[in-house]
Order: sequence, then structure tokens, then C-alpha cells
Amino acid sequence: MPSRFLPQGHTRRDPEDAPGWRHYVDKLRNWGVDDNFLDDDHLRGKLYADAMLTQDVQLLLDRAKAELHPLSTQTFLELHEQQLGAVPLEGDSLKTRRERVYAYGRLLLDGRVSSIDATLRQFLGSLYAFYRTTRVNELTSFDKSPQNRTDFNHVGRQTPIRAMRATVGVVRLGVQLTVPTEFLGGVTDPYSVGQVVLFDAGRNDRTERVTVLGCTDTTITAVFSKPHDAGAFVTSGHQPRYPSAKRMHHIVVKDDGALNPSTRGTVNELMRRLVKGTATWQVLQETDPSTAGPFILDESPMDATPFAEVQS
Repeated sequence: MPSRFLPQGHTRRDPEDAPGWRHYVDKLRNWGVDDNFLDDDHLRGKLYADAMLTQDVQLLLDRAKAELHPLSTQTFLELHEQQLGAVPLEGDSLKTRRERVYAYGRLLLDGRVSSIDATLRQFLGSLYAFYRTTRVNELTSFDKSPQNRTDFNHVGRQTPIRAMRATVGVVRLGVQLTVPTEFLGGVTDPYSVGQVVLFDAGRNDRTERVTVLGCTDTTITAVFSKPHDAGAFVTSGHQPRYPSAKRMHHIVVKDDGALNPSTRGTVNELMRRLVKGTATWQVLQETDPSTAGPFILDESPMDATPFAEVQS
């Protein structure tokens, strides 16, 4: 086949498969090859031009069709990623990005532990150690409001609400402290002695119910069991809180994978799709076979080792 049927951008793996060459041969046969060329010395050139034009159109359609599939897209790869929420990781090749988009589109989103386990195993490969959720005997309970759950009368709800903010932090625990505050909104009357308020509302790890031992327009006195930063939000009234460890997922990986930004990014992207919006997860480093943790000071990597031992 002459090389003129393979101009820039038309090269195929098999030169004999060039569409322009096939179209040209078909046109010659339709015209009777040399029998009908006696009166037109330029007919072969015209057929060549028609064949190459047909080849251009066919290649354009092939490229447009290829953009519809994530494994062959190039021009619209970013659009495919945006549609699926796939975020390219540092160092990703074009092939890796295509495969990720394709895999995200085929995820089984039924929320089953078996499906999550299979997906993590597929994406992490040899780095995968094990995956499990929090077991029933590991669940913890939390206070659900400043008041006891059974106290639903108007007085118990402590309405109307008064909101304040601590202007300094609380660092001394178990002793009576007077904390400077500023008024934010609600009723202007100070809290009453014996009233229960919620300190550091909005932070599940720091929130606590405290009993007011004294209160003015600019201070609140109480005994604290948890530390609090300056700016901690204080409020009265009924403040429902429903944190739970039930939807906690543990993903344990090998070979320092829990410290690898690419691996952590992959796990985070997957878990955002595989679990419900109320779920949380942690990527942990395997310390022994089928075990992660416990945390050892000055030895265990931060943000990758649980304080208590987690077993498969």
C-alpha cells in the first residue's frame, strides 16, 4: 500500500487496515478499474481524494465514539472524571486515570460489607490487609442532649435559649473555674445556678454537659471534665446529639500504605462512594498479621495507628 494513504494522524497498527486504502480500492472496482479510465487521466486522483475525505470522516467518527468510553477517552477524560467525581492523584498516568474512571462507573453501590471488601481488595491489590466495621460489643454510648432523655417537659428543655462563647480556653479539669465569656444571642438573662448547659457544642470529642455554679453577663463558673479551646460555643436549651461509632469502618493496609498519600487518596475516594453519608472510616497501618495497633509512643506512625488494637 502506498504511504500516501497514511498521512499524519491516519497511522494504524496494521497499514493494510487504513480506511483510505480500502475506500480507494472499492472505488476503483466500482469504476471497472482500468477499463473506464481511458477518457479521464485524472480519475484515479479524484477517487483518491474522495477516499481520503471518506477516511477523514470515518476517523473523526471513530474518535468521537472513543470519547464515550472511559478506557479510550482522551479529550473528554476530565469531563468523565467530573461526572463521576474522580480526582486524579499525583503521579497518575493517562492509563491509570482512564482505568479509575472506568472502575468508578462499575462500582457496586449496595452498601454490603462483602461488596466494600471486594472493591477495596480490587483497588489496593497487594497492599490490602483487611477491612471490617465496628462490632456490637465495641459500640459506645453518648449523651444526646444537655438534659436526660426522659426529661421532655418545658422546664427540662430549658427554653428559651441563651448562646455564649468562651473567650479563653479551659485547661484545668476537675476544679471549679470561672471562665470569661461573651454574649452571642438569645435571652439576655444569665444562666441560673444549677442549670445544665452544653459546653463546646458542635464538637463531639469535646462537648460536655456542665452544671452552672455561677453566672454573670461576662462569666460562667463550673467544673469541667474536658479541655476546651478559646471560642468554645456554650448554649442552653435542648441540643440533640446523635454521634455513634456504629458506622465506623476500618481499612488496614500493608507496607506503609497507610502513610502513602496516593493510597490514602484512593481509599478516601472509594469510601465516599461505598458508604453512607453518616459513616466515617480510618486508614490504618498493619502492625502484625491481621492486626493494627495499639499505638506506641515514639514508635507508631501518627494518623495511621489506632490507640486500641484492631483485629480482623
